[in-house]
Amino acid sequence: MRTTVLVNRRMLLIAAFAVAAGALALTAFLVQKAGPPVAHAADHLDAPGLMPPGGSVQSDITDLYAFQSRSNSADSVLVLNVNTGPAGSNFTFGRGIPGVGNTKGVLYNFNIDNNGDAVTDVNLRVRFGQPAADGSQQFEVRRNGKLLISMDQGLSTAFGAASNVVTVGDVKAFAGRRDDPFFFDLAAFLGLNGRSFCDGQQTDFFAGRNVSSIVLELPSSMLTAGSAHPKIGVWASTNADRTQIDRMGRPAINTVFNHGNEKNRFNGGDPVNDWRDFGASFVSTLTALGAADPNGLAHVLLPDILTYDTSSSAGFLNGRQLPDDVIDAELNLITNGKITGDCVANDSTFSNTFPYLGSPN
Repeated sequence: MRTTVLVNRRMLLIAAFAVAAGALALTAFLVQKAGPPVAHAADHLDAPGLMPPGGSVQSDITDLYAFQSRSNSADSVLVLNVNTGPAGSNFTFGRGIPGVGNTKGVLYNFNIDNNGDAVTDVNLRVRFGQPAADGSQQFEVRRNGKLLISMDQGLSTAFGAASNVVTVGDVKAFAGRRDDPFFFDLAAFLGLNGRSFCDGQQTDFFAGRNVSSIVLELPSSMLTAGSAHPKIGVWASTNADRTQIDRMGRPAINTVFNHGNEKNRFNGGDPVNDWRDFGASFVSTLTALGAADPNGLAHVLLPDILTYDTSSSAGFLNGRQLPDDVIDAELNLITNGKITGDCVANDSTFSNTFPYLGSPN
């Protein structure tokens, strides 16, 4: 019985991502037709409050990853990306919200639920100092308020420089520009100009784009409720002073399933309240998209938390690894192997060593 339930939940989740991917592609197309091109995928610029000119890409979470360390199975790696931009773009981490005076610096958070109640049990918070002329910034890392890496120990990677890895005790940290690891064939999803998957014209919509990455590697025991309870839930959030600006668990959730100012309201909320605040809307959207089981899919998608078994090296749907091809997994499983993927690979060359992400473009 338990196996059947798990398989059904797995297929519901994959189906939901397939629905989300199609809707996301349409959203991106409509936005580009209406104005200047912007990046709309995963969680890139997912809400009106994050979009320029009024919003801040320093506060905009583009993607979240959680996976077992390649060098030590007892460690976990967490990645939070912000600051999407084209090749050669150089953005620093947030010190405040542009255009708003007297604001505090942006705080970058990894939130961990280790007992299944969708409430933060472990908070890993990263705060940055004033940028230097070369783009480098001092930073600190705290776990539930306790200092893990101090400002005089943490230093982000300068623009164009080799990766600066900070190691304090059992914790490794990196901050700096990296290649955006998200990838998919947008034109084939849309069927533009007669396009179809694997037709010899496949193009990675995100090839050549950069992000600013915060990467932490630390013992999984600092995240879990104990060795007997290796499963956790992870979501990222950004704050300016006490105001939550953005949050993200799984890819594309807010981007696809919320509309208008509801996107801002979702970003300012907490996963524990997701079903109460957005359940009916998600069911409605899934129904409109033709989902076979809208209520079941909505219960899988909410709360918006990335589930991860720290004792497993498997990728998607267990956490999310950098090279995981979510699109291929969706297409292959939903069509029972009739479509095995979009024939698009990531343009990154990932490293087997920390901080793992590809060099910036």
